[in-house]
Amino acid sequence: MATILIIEDDICLRENTGEILEQAGYTVLMANNGREGIHLALTKSIDLILCDIVMPEVDGYSVLKELSSVPEIRKIPFIFLTGKSDLKEIRTGMNLGADDYIVKPFDEKELLETIATRLSKFAILNNAKTNNSKNKTVEILNIKDFKKYFMEHGEHVSITKNETIYTENQLARSVYFLKKGLIKTFNIDEYGKELITGIYRKEGFFGLYSFNELISYPERALAIDSSKLFRLPVSFVQKVFKFNPQLTMEWAQDLSEDVIELKNHLLQTAYSSVLKKTVNTILDFSGKMHFEKEELSKMSRGDLASFAGISKESFIRCLSNLKNDGLINVQGRNIEILNMNGLKSIK
Repeated sequence: MATILIIEDDICLRENTGEILEQAGYTVLMANNGREGIHLALTKSIDLILCDIVMPEVDGYSVLKELSSVPEIRKIPFIFLTGKSDLKEIRTGMNLGADDYIVKPFDEKELLETIATRLSKFAILNNAKTNNSKNKTVEILNIKDFKKYFMEHGEHVSITKNETIYTENQLARSVYFLKKGLIKTFNIDEYGKELITGIYRKEGFFGLYSFNELISYPERALAIDSSKLFRLPVSFVQKVFKFNPQLTMEWAQDLSEDVIELKNHLLQTAYSSVLKKTVNTILDFSGKMHFEKEELSKMSRGDLASFAGISKESFIRCLSNLKNDGLINVQGRNIEILNMNGLKSIK
């Protein structure tokens, strides 16, 4: 039988409803608030959701909005439980995408008939989609084709400057392809200092932290500039890697190169002088990262200093010294290298 998730803060109603459904042969999962309900829906296999509207902290409308943003979950039948027969409240829920509603107090027959109807309709639609697709496995041979697939089939997301994409401890449910813009990932240490772990520019992927598990994001991701992204569910991306070993090998090769660069960067950050850290950062962004002039100019001095592992004041002072020595030219936020060999010779 189907698994039904009940999200209801009234313990008596929640327990009674669960007992009715279990006696009818359903498997029941229960959450006593909206936040817990979202977590269960994202981590468990659910066939239908019963959700109260009026709840503290995260109400039913917010639960529906959150789950509707996840492609593989928004198709699950969603039924609101409402203590009011107010037409406006019901219409709001249906406009948000709810499949049905049940007005409390409800009797056992009404509950079971509504659930059976929604599950039946969902099964018919799902079987039709399955037959049409014939369960074909997506074939993607290389990263170039993967980028194309993201743009053709991924959900398009527009992010404004300084907007957060995800935060640490949030369930990692999407992998992102950056079509345009700049993204940084970072952690905040116990002293409130920002530690940048990665800078991503156009044509880059980010957000994948496991090839086979559903885990939480270990860091934050934030837009340095207005960005255009495409995202796919992490479960789908993991499946693509499972059935496309050639793509997996190419991705792993790129990943190993990134790890080597990260280790070298950490060593430089730990043992180099402040001036050398500044120079290495300039060389990294102009060389290996292939930043274009207009992109580098969008990086704040604070972000560059954080990447270098020094204070903003020290970074700016080193830039001034390098400029006075005729090694670089600084115009606004843009940094132009005038003497590459001279920079590389600094110890």
